[in-house]
Amino acid sequence: MRKQHKQSWTKQQIRAARQQQLAAVLQRRGLRLHCSGGDNYKIAEHPGYIIKNNYWRQVETDEAGNTIDFLVKVIGMNFTQAMQEILQE
Repeated sequence: MRKQHKQSWTKQQIRAARQQQLAAVLQRRGLRLHCSGGDNYKIAEHPGYIIKNNYWRQVETDEAGNTIDFLVKVIGMNFTQAMQEILQE
């Protein structure tokens, strides 16, 4: 069994990743966003989710979070993968 290297992140890096514009991160992944007014966007590939700035909300369950949370909870990445994707490392 291979031991995985555990990435260490600073508080500043984590804060910066949480504050990244979620729309930009998702568009880099190739997801299609549709403006729904008031700087809100819907995601074609994930119906029921609304995003604005660095925040998302799932309409039916009222679950919500920041950019890191979306990549972990909705896309299925682990924390390190999400951080690397957001910060493009």
